[in-house]
Amino acid sequence: MIPAAFDYVRARDVDDAIRLLREHGEDANVLAGGHAVTTIEGLGDATSLHPMQEAFWLAHGLQCGYCTTGMIVSAVDLLARRPDPSDAEIRAGLDGNLCRCTGYQNIVAAVRAAAAAMRANEPRRSVADVLAATANAP
Repeated sequence: MIPAAFDYVRARDVDDAIRLLREHGEDANVLAGGHAVTTIEGLGDATSLHPMQEAFWLAHGLQCGYCTTGMIVSAVDLLARRPDPSDAEIRAGLDGNLCRCTGYQNIVAAVRAAAAAMRANEPRRSVADVLAATANAP
């Protein structure tokens, strides 16, 4: 059975939540211990990037991609709790995610940029829109 949109299934534990996500992909709306499980695919796609995805791209917050998914999902969760975090709060909110490439400066800058965009309710852009805007930038 594939859960319908907004028809939540309560997972027994983390392994059960992972199994449900594997079985049903983005169609799975799983509650784990009373918390919703949101994956990177649940944030946005090529036609409607989440502000955090766009900010990581534009601020060069990603390089090899090893940490990108965890950093973005953790940062979105952080901003849901603290819409205007300090750099120290951003670093604390991302603690536990290891980046092998960037030294974290661009990641912190990306989270700051996404926070500002989200507070301003800027509209979501597509990958094509971002590419066009950056191609015309000085």
